[in-house]
Amino acid sequence: MINYKGRQPAWLMAFLYGKTMNKNKKTQNKKTLTHSDLSQFTGTITYYRNASGLFFTDGVYYLAEHGRAYWLIDIISISQSDSKIDNDPMLQKIQFWKLKVNADNSAQLVCERDRDDVVLSIDIPYTNFPLKEITLYCQEEVLMLPSEY
Repeated sequence: MINYKGRQPAWLMAFLYGKTMNKNKKTQNKKTLTHSDLSQFTGTITYYRNASGLFFTDGVYYLAEHGRAYWLIDIISISQSDSKIDNDPMLQKIQFWKLKVNADNSAQLVCERDRDDVVLSIDIPYTNFPLKEITLYCQEEVLMLPSEY
């Protein structure tokens, strides 16, 4: 299999996953993302890379596509250069990222060193992310779902 860096072309995704390519963007991604959808990912076959160089797994790719959340990957990727993360040896090994969406569609994204040990907090004024909360792990520059750890 060809391993593309970054997002795979739509024609390749259609071929690999048997989906019909639809050029009408309004009809794509109709299905609402659920935690059950994400729990099916227990490893990865392909590692993807965003423009900033952060790798991510099949599960995070699915999350970004079906949750329209490439912005989440970008924020986590850009945050890797924050001095609070960049200068912490423990955070170079593993980080726990938690996004919590509020009733008014604002959200807070936090990076934790360990449970309740918040290192970085980012307020997001508006999001249409379909889940109320999600946790991601970033281990040695690879972003993954907890079920893929």
